[in-house]
Amino acid sequence: MAEQYTNRTNRALSFARIQLKQLEQAAESGGWSQELEVGAFEAGIAFHLAVALHAYRREIAERYSLPTESIETLEDLIAAQQTQGQSTSEATEFEVLAETPDSWLNQLEQRYAQCWGATPAKLSHTQSTSEISLVQIEPGRSNAPKLPLSTLYSELYSLISRQRAAMQEW
Repeated sequence: MAEQYTNRTNRALSFARIQLKQLEQAAESGGWSQELEVGAFEAGIAFHLAVALHAYRREIAERYSLPTESIETLEDLIAAQQTQGQSTSEATEFEVLAETPDSWLNQLEQRYAQCWGATPAKLSHTQSTSEISLVQIEPGRSNAPKLPLSTLYSELYSLISRQRAAMQEW
């Protein structure tokens, strides 16, 4: 088996780990661009963790000989397993995490969604097109998830390591 998704998962986790170290340095720097650097590293880490999660879902599909290219979400993985008459503990664990509102998995997905959440301001009928509107660039920043990115990384890394070890036993 080529295990291409194992390599993709590992690479994304490595990128996230590197950026976590850079985030720590940026947070301590105190320079004029500190806020920009911290924001950039936070977004980068959220992105790489989401990529790792996506690749890991495909890694599970690859391990169980399911069609990998159709796996985008947890629901896709579960549907592919059901089509093949399979049920795996890996997908079940993800389901439990997804159903728990404050789980690290949901917080990770919220962090990633925040990267894409900025929406342009809509002009009202009373605004002229020459007016400059203030747009909140980071919506939800005030309601940031409770867990730090380092914890989200640790939780994802731990889950992947544990599940891989269990898959190796079979």
